[in-house]
Amino acid sequence: VVSDIVARRSALRRARRYGEADAILAQLLRAGIVVADAADGASTWHRRDDAPPELCFPDVLALGKRALAATSSDALTDAEADAAVAAYVREALDVVRHPGFVPRWHAPGRRTADAAFAFSMAGAVDEDLYSLLADAAASELLDRCRTLEAPSRRKRRPALHNYRTVVEKLAACDVDRSHRVFPAYRAILKDAKEEEEEEDPDTVLTLRAKRWRWRASRHLPSADAALTSRAEAFAELDAAISACDSLRPRPLIVDLGCGLGASAVALAEAYPDHAVLGVDASPGCVRAARGTARRAFDRASSRKRPGVVAFARADACDVLDWILSRRRFTVALICAQFPTPFAFFGDEAREQDPTQGGGLELVRRAPRPFMITPAFLERAARCLDEHGAPVALFTGSTPIVCERGAVFFASNVEDVAVHVHDLCVSGESNNGLVPYAVRPREDHQDEEVSPRDGDLRSRVPLREQKWATVAGPDRRARGPPWLDESPLPAAAASETEATLLLDHQPIHRLLLVPPRGDPRRSSCAAGG
Repeated sequence: VVSDIVARRSALRRARRYGEADAILAQLLRAGIVVADAADGASTWHRRDDAPPELCFPDVLALGKRALAATSSDALTDAEADAAVAAYVREALDVVRHPGFVPRWHAPGRRTADAAFAFSMAGAVDEDLYSLLADAAASELLDRCRTLEAPSRRKRRPALHNYRTVVEKLAACDVDRSHRVFPAYRAILKDAKEEEEEEDPDTVLTLRAKRWRWRASRHLPSADAALTSRAEAFAELDAAISACDSLRPRPLIVDLGCGLGASAVALAEAYPDHAVLGVDASPGCVRAARGTARRAFDRASSRKRPGVVAFARADACDVLDWILSRRRFTVALICAQFPTPFAFFGDEAREQDPTQGGGLELVRRAPRPFMITPAFLERAARCLDEHGAPVALFTGSTPIVCERGAVFFASNVEDVAVHVHDLCVSGESNNGLVPYAVRPREDHQDEEVSPRDGDLRSRVPLREQKWATVAGPDRRARGPPWLDESPLPAAAASETEATLLLDHQPIHRLLLVPPRGDPRRSSCAAGG
């Protein structure tokens, strides 16, 4: 009978019906049945003699997934989604606080970390839940650490991979880095002497945590078909502002397409005298970002002056129109990082409509107009011309000040980046913004490739390789004004940028400023 149940679960996994497969696994675990999944998709099982009495606990991972489904739904208002998430959090807390809850039976392996990650993506803010789930994950994994002491590298690798995944997902949930699971992880890496961990573990862990959130964001339900109207967008922006009374007198930093809010939260911490407004079209992203910000600033308020950040769901042009219509804000920085690319600009089938959406990363979503249009650039230029405020940026060790604000654009698609550059210099945007070359960008061809890096061409996307064959030398994102480093703080890397950095993928960056507001080098840089 058990073999038939395990076979049915394997069939559900092959059919990608993971929710039903997880429910079957939870029932087996409560019965003391241990299931092992092989890399080829096959599953084996055995019964443990020391299994505890069967306790009908709800599966904490299933609760986290239901909370995520609720917060990602367009059918629920923000208040309804928050209430649903809070109910699932209370139920999960009842489970992990129960004296009969045994992690190795009721949530073995990575399930507690997966549950914490799902609740984080749902915007849950209860710190007790994350702490208890991290405790359960730590006790489960530390009991298995003896596997890492095996002399065989073949046996040690899977255990190390599981431990790494758990720690990265807990870091993605923003669990306090003082938790015992993190120093244990660093000690294991040091003892294992893994080649891929030669870099600073904390830096790598931060980037990998953001990559997990980036992966999860790609599976959030599409919001393209249900974008709010302009009136609804204005009302939501007004509500986001009114929720932060201290937001009004501060210069704005606008993060368009903020995703899950990693960049916006870090910008608020780096610029405490500014207010950060994160905007995205997805309700799931906005709700998750609000939860992340609330937890981050609740902890920071006891140590230092917290930043100010608000999130809203709106279209990029609607946000700029809202700023222009309200006339009570100054704007220091507008970030448009990694917008969904249009189809390949050199493809004859799409040349008639080069602004059509549906790029490489989001091919499953409905096509949408490309964010950066002449109308967008004109609105951004008006915002800076009429309401611009100074902002200090950094490129390497060189600080600069944009006296009338700036627009920061970044894309991992070279033909998209060149298209945006052409819009600025061709006059289509009424020359409202001009690219500023902070420092020359080094050509990839001049990079010295170490043996560990392998073939440099393998790190360049196929789309960029195709663009290189059809574009002339003057149509490449090389040299001034392209930036080889982000002018934002390193901690403000978005989920997408962190993924690209880990994968050694090229990033094309532009700093756009009003013609009368060219940035100047700061006095300390000039003196140096």
